[in-house]
Amino acid sequence: MTLKIICYSLLILIHNSSIQARNLENEYKYNQERDKLIEEEEKLSQIDQINLNEEEKIVDDYLHFLKVQEFLKTSDSSIGFPPARPIEEKLNEIRSSEVFQELSKLPKGGNMHTHENYILGHRAVLEILFNAPEFEDLYVAEESNSQSRHYSLDLFVNPPPISSGVKWVKVKDNSTYTIDFLVKKHTLMNILTDEAKKYPTDSRMRWKLMDTLWGKVTSTFRHVNIRAKFLTELLSTVLKENVQYMETRASRIQRLYILDKSGGSSENFGKKYIDESEEYPGKTNIDFTREIVNNFTASNPEFIGYKIIAASNRKTTNERIKNDLIISKEMFEKAGDMIKGIDLVAEEDSGKSHMFFLENLLNISGNPSPLYHTAETNWPDDLLPSPFDNDPVSALQNTYESVLLGAKRVGHGIGFFKHPYLLNELKKRDVAIEICPVSNQILGYTADLRNHPGIGYIRNGLPVVLGSDDPGGFGYDNFTIDWYEAFMGWGLDLRDLKKLASNSIKYSGLNSEEKTIAVQKWESSWNSYISTTRLKACKLQFKIDPTFNRVLPREGALNGGEKVHIYGRHFEKGICQTIKCKFGNYEETEGELLNTYLINCQVPSKSNNDVEEVPISISLNGTSFIDTDLSFTFKY
Repeated sequence: MTLKIICYSLLILIHNSSIQARNLENEYKYNQERDKLIEEEEKLSQIDQINLNEEEKIVDDYLHFLKVQEFLKTSDSSIGFPPARPIEEKLNEIRSSEVFQELSKLPKGGNMHTHENYILGHRAVLEILFNAPEFEDLYVAEESNSQSRHYSLDLFVNPPPISSGVKWVKVKDNSTYTIDFLVKKHTLMNILTDEAKKYPTDSRMRWKLMDTLWGKVTSTFRHVNIRAKFLTELLSTVLKENVQYMETRASRIQRLYILDKSGGSSENFGKKYIDESEEYPGKTNIDFTREIVNNFTASNPEFIGYKIIAASNRKTTNERIKNDLIISKEMFEKAGDMIKGIDLVAEEDSGKSHMFFLENLLNISGNPSPLYHTAETNWPDDLLPSPFDNDPVSALQNTYESVLLGAKRVGHGIGFFKHPYLLNELKKRDVAIEICPVSNQILGYTADLRNHPGIGYIRNGLPVVLGSDDPGGFGYDNFTIDWYEAFMGWGLDLRDLKKLASNSIKYSGLNSEEKTIAVQKWESSWNSYISTTRLKACKLQFKIDPTFNRVLPREGALNGGEKVHIYGRHFEKGICQTIKCKFGNYEETEGELLNTYLINCQVPSKSNNDVEEVPISISLNGTSFIDTDLSFTFKY
């Protein structure tokens, strides 16, 4: 009896499977199911909520054409597709590409993950120093008992004695210390060792190199005149890349100084600090920064703003973190227009976890907003790479603390993909992930950017914003590099780019009134870019003739009416044109250019119920038709 039941059950299973198989064997039904999958994926990613107007669709097609041309130039293994290769090998090629040039003009909204002292290209930083009056007092650490001090720059009236462990020499008096020489000594791309290049996912090896570069010139930025020039050049540079808003991690207090040549500040080697009687710690610098930003915005009204996230080093003590948080809280209460959040910075794997500082982090009640670096790591939960034996958990465990401590955004978030439940929590809580793709590559987390988890987050509908992290310190300088790598390597289209840009304002620290103004400024820039780029796209002359490879489905309803997909190559002749489709002798129908590989055609309706196979022809200019050698059958 039992055997009969088993056999009967198997027959039912086989019968049901054969029904399903028959449905899938029918291309008409198969295509319907395939279209449903695509539709559901777009709902999941929420990209279906971004609707492009006619001008934007033309720009989308144009950008895809540029992407395909770039792919065809670089996909050969002897050349190398840039997202799959190290940035230090492909930087010049990327910068000279049409894709990069076009993306540099795209209004990006905000750069949402940066560290103030390492945004501006290092050559530009050195040019400020070399061309300032203070160049007379610029010194370089020619010899040092610390690798991190070697080749550092600082301003002194009289330098510290060699007994301090550093031999300081005047830059002006030494022809060795040119801008070219110092750029090579101060940027990660230029000091990567052969061993580091051999092991592109050894993040510790790369961080050890980067740790020697922090602070090489930052003391000079605190000189009043240099800081004014530095901030103005920084804002000008980011705006040239069409970045209208910045949120940057910075030390909670940066004491500003001038050089006192009267001899009254000899204990500080001529540095006279101008913040001796502040109302609260950091006030002088915050007020100074606000004034520079306001002056810049007055001259550049399209600029939205520049805000500060108070950063503490995660390698410090609980007592220091406690004090930092008290100061950050006071800064926020007194200067909430400038201070927009708090963070713990430095390498997560070699630093201390959020849990280590939990007692202090619990005292933050949402103001200023927690914006924690989280899961910038390749290591699993059950291994402890931190050198601090009293640290209870691994860096990856910071994912739990950032969720529970109410982070408004999380920095990097690379390891979150290993915690899908927590990813879903981020989505439910509307917490944005700050993705910095090129930083993640050069620091050894994601060697091949085509496989960066950021695209998975985007396609799963998580809020994502882009950041450049430390491009000046790394040596590639531009935020557009991150947009290039994401656009080329992640299958993004204009809808994705538009959402990334708008997300940067939506998930910023701006208040509701500021966001309204920010959206207006960004939309104005966006619309101007779209109009200009559409005109350029419509002037192009495309020489290569299209080829047609496949129609899906090849058969459909007896009475027509559905859409079919025409696959091929080189459909760019249809950019800025009217697409028409013709099925046999039936009336022409509308077509839609989805990208240079794909056209959607509306199948005409017919009144008879005759099975009929008809040839398909396509017009890429609305008048002349091209025989595709493809056919469609009215069948079901």
